[in-house]
Amino acid sequence: MNEQQREQLIKMSKYDESDEDIVYYDVIDKRLSGSIVKKAQQLVDHDCIQYVRGIGLFGSKYGFVCLPLNDEEKIFFKGIEFTKLPYERNYNKRSIPYYLFQNNDGMWECNCQGWQTKKKQGLLNNKMPNCKHHLALLKYFKHKHKS
Repeated sequence: MNEQQREQLIKMSKYDESDEDIVYYDVIDKRLSGSIVKKAQQLVDHDCIQYVRGIGLFGSKYGFVCLPLNDEEKIFFKGIEFTKLPYERNYNKRSIPYYLFQNNDGMWECNCQGWQTKKKQGLLNNKMPNCKHHLALLKYFKHKHKS
């Protein structure tokens, strides 16, 4: 990733924080409720976004995992042990991390259902995050860039 792409990613990650609840699936309304911004920030704050090299998922030589937001401190994925800060409760039922990688067009892609559904429907927008994992990755870049 060149410096211009990095700056664009940092600019894309600037969203207003809100006091809404972290995003969740509302079984009564049958839709997502809450703030994906807050969820993305929690993923960054709990070290759930981590760089990986050489696992070769989706034809990519490197990428990032988005570890689940749960009370576990260690997650094993593809033979690698990842350490993160435990969350106060098991927010995610899924224990397998999502994987973010740059595709052949240089665009970040996630293997989550939301991203893949938008991709199939032709609704991806390269000027904004397309899922909460992508937003968390952009916030991670912004945080690392400040450090």
